Amino acid sequence: MALWPTAARQPSHEEPEAETGWVSLFNGRDFTGWETFLQGGRPGEDPSGVFSIVEKDASPVIRVSGTRHGALTSEGEYENYHLRLEYRWETPKGAHNSGLNYHAVGPHGQGFLGMMKAHEMEIYPPNTGGYFRTGDHRLCDLAELRDGRLESTGPAGMRARVLCNCEHQLGLWNQVELVCVGDTALHIVNSFVVLAIARSRQPTATAEAPLTRGRLQLQSYMGAIYFRRIEIRPVTGIPKRFQRMVAAVR
Repeated sequence: MALWPTAARQPSHEEPEAETGWVSLFNGRDFTGWETFLQGGRPGEDPSGVFSIVEKDASPVIRVSGTRHGALTSEGEYENYHLRLEYRWETPKGAHNSGLNYHAVGPHGQGFLGMMKAHEMEIYPPNTGGYFRTGDHRLCDLAELRDGRLESTGPAGMRARVLCNCEHQLGLWNQVELVCVGDTALHIVNSFVVLAIARSRQPTATAEAPLTRGRLQLQSYMGAIYFRRIEIRPVTGIPKRFQRMVAAVR
């Protein structure tokens, strides 16, 4: 069941500056609205506590241990939205690799290492905000802003690097944002647009179909990480402050 109304075929990329209507996806007490899954297991099974809620910096946060592969997945599907969340690595030592999956569909475990089929915004120093294709079941192009719209500049390939490394040093809180409008997306790190995507799509038996909606996933992959302040709001277009950033890096 989608939280937001289905988009028009070609949604507008203009909207007022006011950013209102935020809804929290994490209540700070439990995983209401979310579902856990670990590779090789069943939905809801987490015997080793890979996903937990702890206190950090005087507020409740989600801790993902990274000791097993899997994901914490939203129960709802989303389309035409602006998502923001904060994350912090537990320790600057060791491996650091996680991600925010979006437009996730289908059964658990059919994507990369126990995850669903999805696009991924990497949370992976020094390419946080970059794109990773988890398999041939997800395709997209890199994009630039033309006449107020995100238009393709060519295939993204398996992995796309960020325009700049905007992540704070390990051990500090960072904010990532994701703006999805129709078949386009912006990856944003600490208020800077680091990647633009267009023509999100998935192969079908005979051709390709636009991919514009799906569930959200917080990865458990490599290294312990905290998440907090997970919020989402509906949009009808790309916020103007981000449009200006995309235009500036053309």
